[in-house]
Amino acid sequence: SVLEGGTWAAGRRAAAERRPGGGPPLTILSDGTVF
Repeated sequence: SVLEGGTWAAGRRAAAERRPGGGPPLTILSDGTVF
């Protein structure tokens, strides 16, 4: 659905913004993004 896509995009953007700051791995894993 469009809602799911929007939520997924928002989650990906939040994870991307978190990564340069060296956020805790737990936060990245809980959002399903493994980098």
